[in-house]
Amino acid sequence: MHDYEQLFQLTADAICDLTTDGQIRRVNQACRDMVCDALPEEGGSMFDIFDQPGRERLRVALDSLSESSPTGEIEGQVLGTNIWSSWQLTYLDHEEVIAVGRDISSHHETTAALADKTAFLHSIIDAEPECVKMVSASGDLIDMNRAGLKMVGAQGPEEVMGLSVYDLIAPEDRERFIDFNERVCRGEGGELSFDIVGLDGSRRSMETTAVPLPMTPGGELLHLAITRDVSQRRMLEHKLRQAQKMEAIGRLAGGVAHDFNNLLTAIIGFSELALQEAGTESVVAEDLNQIKATGERASRLTQKLLTFARQQPVRYEAISLADLTLSIQEMLERLIGENYVLEMQVDPDSPSVCADRGHLEQLLLNLVLNARDAADEGGRITVSVGQQDITPQRANELGCGPGNHLELLINDDGMGIPEDVLPHIFDPFFSTKATGSGTGLGLATCYGIVAQLNGYIGVESEPGEGATFSILIPAVGASDCILQSSESSEPRSGEGGVVLVVEDEPIVRSAVARMLRSEGYMVYESGTPSDAIMMAERLESISLLVTDMTMPEMNGSALARQLRQQHPELPVLYITGYLLDDSDELSGQIESGEILKKPFTLHSLSLAVGRAIHRDRTRHTGISQPELAE
Repeated sequence: MHDYEQLFQLTADAICDLTTDGQIRRVNQACRDMVCDALPEEGGSMFDIFDQPGRERLRVALDSLSESSPTGEIEGQVLGTNIWSSWQLTYLDHEEVIAVGRDISSHHETTAALADKTAFLHSIIDAEPECVKMVSASGDLIDMNRAGLKMVGAQGPEEVMGLSVYDLIAPEDRERFIDFNERVCRGEGGELSFDIVGLDGSRRSMETTAVPLPMTPGGELLHLAITRDVSQRRMLEHKLRQAQKMEAIGRLAGGVAHDFNNLLTAIIGFSELALQEAGTESVVAEDLNQIKATGERASRLTQKLLTFARQQPVRYEAISLADLTLSIQEMLERLIGENYVLEMQVDPDSPSVCADRGHLEQLLLNLVLNARDAADEGGRITVSVGQQDITPQRANELGCGPGNHLELLINDDGMGIPEDVLPHIFDPFFSTKATGSGTGLGLATCYGIVAQLNGYIGVESEPGEGATFSILIPAVGASDCILQSSESSEPRSGEGGVVLVVEDEPIVRSAVARMLRSEGYMVYESGTPSDAIMMAERLESISLLVTDMTMPEMNGSALARQLRQQHPELPVLYITGYLLDDSDELSGQIESGEILKKPFTLHSLSLAVGRAIHRDRTRHTGISQPELAE
């Protein structure tokens, strides 16, 4: 007994001999040293040692002790101190409990500091705008920050914890991701691009960088990944590639149309000259008329190419698309036929746009006919005209400017557009119709018209559910639309005189010279600007210079300026296959003169020559459209 008492008093651990309700029967010196003044000299209760949370834990622990459960543990802060103690409770019988305690203040401080640091690191990770996650080798999602939860469409961590990350990967990328995850967990690390389908059904494009985590003893291999949502970047990259492709196709189409217009100028011109020589009663007159008509038909095709390539002269004015749509409703109904219902939803207060009236009519016509063709056995076509305010963020997504826009929607309930066709829908000469049923330029022309107006055109469609074409065009006030090009008034006819024709394409030069000679003019021909300059030095007077706009050595405008040094009042008629309106770079360099678009007829050439010779020198340049291209 003496040895037991000596051990009780000298042991380094604090010992309390208690009743089962916590009353202290006796304590050793180590206990008094640890709890300082928290205990009275005699008696007292162990509850007096702790602060309130510690007392609650002690009460629960004592109540749980019994013969069948003889031990328990508690931790608590000593009342009025910074001392933390840990106690082992042992039940001896229904009257006695032994509590053995130790000072764990330093351990508690270390644990608290670690917890604070962990919480701080968690707050940093949670504030990270990219997805940060831990994934096991088997694909289980162990942890994920708030940004990651938002990316996968989860409201809280409970929706994804324990979920297989493989279930979120797009089906076509799943095998690649599984292989990637297994390689990273084995210690290789790396990067991967893939798509996910979130819990809310949204699809996103992602890029991830992952590293393996050290494996705990007996634990599963894990990897830590930082994943970025690159959907916006991918969309912008796609739009850029599409824009670059359309620009390249547009340049090609414009160049083809320019060369083709040269050929058509010769075909139409020579056929008219041949008709004049042969007479209307000639046996070849009908053949010549067919040649001329075919040339004019081909010319209309080149006009579509030029519209797509944005190389078509236009006449801008403030136009109410609402009024324009209603004005051609009857014509549209006749064109689509009785099997189709044309529904108009037009907001009369929708804003005006600065555009060419003919282009807007062509835009509506092409889209409505395209909707008709999509539902080849009848259906409903809805034309909606309204307005929409485009935010800067939305404008960036669409590739147009922000602000108020007129909105045109063309909807059909037809067969819809297959997914593999959608990316090519505005490509020129791309058509899903049977061979010979279309040129493939209808929607390409619409694209060119809208692009020329700095607008946006897009389409949404699902197979079997129809399609909706969306067009946004910047709104303007009537006073904000400046007339950018105009047609000259009827001229006084020109008779006789010396005309210098400068054209690098021999067949066009020959046709124009022949046509002018048939009108009674004396014509001199030159194939290059340098030859034309030398020729002009030998001529006393020149009634008119007829020059191509685009030639080797120098353009037509530069040639006109040089010739006017010798002939200051020299009238000029520019002929061109693909000149833009007055905002074009070349157009800004043109000296006062008339412009005639290729291809042209003898009649339109005659009118343009008369305007050029008799025009008021102070008037702004006018662009003459041949009647066959209207």
